[in-house]
Amino acid sequence: MMMKIVFKGKSSEYEIQRSCFCVDAFVIKDKIEERDGVDFITSNVDLLEFSDDSFTFEEIVKHFNICDTEDMIIVEDFDMKSNKDNQ
Repeated sequence: MMMKIVFKGKSSEYEIQRSCFCVDAFVIKDKIEERDGVDFITSNVDLLEFSDDSFTFEEIVKHFNICDTEDMIIVEDFDMKSNKDNQ
C-alpha cells in the first residue's frame, strides 16, 4: 500500500530541507503559519501531494544526492524535469 501525505497548500508555499542527521529523510516547512507546520519525512512515505503538484520521496532524495551542497529546496524552484532527465 502506498503511503501518501497531502498538504493543504501549493508546492511553492513550502520549503524542503535536508535532514542533518538522517540521509534518507528531509523536513518540509509550510511558509504559511498555523497550517501544515513542520513535518519530518522518512522513506516510508511514497508521495507528497500538494494542491498543485506532487513529488515522490525518491525524487526529492535524488535531488539532494545530485545537488549534495544544497541543503534546502524552495519548491517553486525545484525543477523535477531536469532531475527526471538525469535518471
